[in-house]
Amino acid sequence: MRLTKDQLEVIAKTLNDRGVSKVCSACGKKEPVIVEELLFLGKSTSGKFPLIVTGCGHCGLTQSFAVNRLVPGLFSKVEVDKEK
Repeated sequence: MRLTKDQLEVIAKTLNDRGVSKVCSACGKKEPVIVEELLFLGKSTSGKFPLIVTGCGHCGLTQSFAVNRLVPGLFSKVEVDKEK
């Protein structure tokens, strides 16, 4: 499953709202934490949803987030569209 541009924008906004893309939790730099193209890495443990990886441009710290936990309901509309 690939994420659409609209889904990526929602995820990026959610990360920004939570402060993930403002300050790095490891080095504390206030340079923006680079969201590395919101890379699709694979599937979460539930086997249905992709993981998103963010990275710091200063120290290289990466964090991963399961999309279904980060933005609950993001895929409910997609599933409805597939059923039609």
